[in-house]
Amino acid sequence: MAALLGAGYARAELGSAERHAAEAPRDLHRADTVLRTATRYAAGTADAAAGRDRAGATWTSPAGQPATGTIGRPRPARAGSTTGIPVGDSGQPADAPPSTADLVSDAVCFSLLVFGGLSVLTACGLGHRLTVLDHRAEAAWQRAWAELEPVWTGRTSRRPGNGDARRD
Repeated sequence: MAALLGAGYARAELGSAERHAAEAPRDLHRADTVLRTATRYAAGTADAAAGRDRAGATWTSPAGQPATGTIGRPRPARAGSTTGIPVGDSGQPADAPPSTADLVSDAVCFSLLVFGGLSVLTACGLGHRLTVLDHRAEAAWQRAWAELEPVWTGRTSRRPGNGDARRD
């Protein structure tokens, strides 16, 4: 059941991400940029986490206005080189829409998390249920042994209030 729920969640997540990725290009424009500085590694930034270096650049916004800023680049580049970047309607750099492979890997990871979480919950529930059943079986065995032990050993019952119990 956990596998089915995980697969269903992955399918729903993938469909949602594909719809979102399909809508993103309408808001994005390609702008040719000229790097003002060579790329450099910027530790602690989102670009560094994504494996990109940073560089100062200039470009023309979709409205035709010149813009400058810092962009993330996936590989080292020299000052003066040109590249294309996605920019939003405002002219600011934007992230490119995720690839289909990224969307599929995200959906698979989410489904594995759902599967793993449900499996852990199921295992915990079954473990608790087995513990409860074990305690019930132990209590039933103790009651049955209390009834059978005097007959089996030939001794009288040790229960309080039994009239034929031995008194020491």
